[in-house]
Amino acid sequence: MSFQENIKLIRKPFVFWTIIGLVYFTVLSNWNTTEAIFYALLFTILQAGTVIINTRILLKKFQYNTLSYQLWSVSLLVIFLGLSVTAQFFAEEHLLKRPIGNNEPFPFLLIVFTHLLVLGVPLFISTLLHIIQKERRQRKQIHDLEKLQTETELKFLKSQINPHFLFNALNNIYTFSYTGDKSAPDKILMLSDMLRYVLYDCKNENVPLSRELDYLNSYIEFQQLKTEQTQNISFRIEKISEGIQIAPMILISFIENSIKHSKIGVDKKAWISGSISIINNELRFLLKNSVPEIPSQNWLNLEGGIGLSNVKKRLELLYPQKHTVDINDNQKEYCVDLCINLD
Repeated sequence: MSFQENIKLIRKPFVFWTIIGLVYFTVLSNWNTTEAIFYALLFTILQAGTVIINTRILLKKFQYNTLSYQLWSVSLLVIFLGLSVTAQFFAEEHLLKRPIGNNEPFPFLLIVFTHLLVLGVPLFISTLLHIIQKERRQRKQIHDLEKLQTETELKFLKSQINPHFLFNALNNIYTFSYTGDKSAPDKILMLSDMLRYVLYDCKNENVPLSRELDYLNSYIEFQQLKTEQTQNISFRIEKISEGIQIAPMILISFIENSIKHSKIGVDKKAWISGSISIINNELRFLLKNSVPEIPSQNWLNLEGGIGLSNVKKRLELLYPQKHTVDINDNQKEYCVDLCINLD
């Protein structure tokens, strides 16, 4: 039986407690049918009243852990306990004609304890179920808010695409078209595929790793077009199995930052070297670049670069406890070693 069905059962205690009362007083006791029916109805009505008032009035008006609720619930139990004991004594003496010895202290205390147990248990159970239901609802609300916040942050972070790349790519394609270079149509097709990947494929939570790597290769190729001489960029990709998925636009920010760190577009001595491998479904992305002899004010480091701040935040959201990023920065080279468990 589900939790919701249990709640509905408590909300209809009359039927439940009537069945329990009849079974107890007819099967487990030696009372006659009239007595069994009387006590079943008595306890059913009182228990039903206790549960209904507790769940629909007290717990809606007061917090269960406040002094006000504790005082009101105890008062409710005492009032119904008095009604229950009084009803039994009245019935025994006037309706059922079965004296129980009012002058003896032990039977009276036993009767009070029995009635206290009969009324206190459903009061406790109804309060406990209310607490469980409320905490479940609060946890669900917190989970929904965290999920909404995460989705919002991811959409915002993925939208932070460097517009300078697009402008430079269009300028390079324009130059090729203007000079009659035959590779211009291929470059247009390549840029179109990159934009399609960013605008459509990246809407998915995960994308094929091969598509992400195609985007990286195209990005590097367009980077090479910015200078007349070939830039010293090497990027080795070991054989990647089909079906491996990764969150989109995770790796590109490291490439962007490496290009800015090395100032490879203006420094002829600059170099970039990278590699990607998959071992036991764990991706390792290793990227190194040279450090310019004269640092520039535009040099973006890990903390200051918008791209890497972006990707670090996304890694925390998408791969919590499943990734490591090691940074090694010295006077000669800058190294990023990223490992992601893709399970």
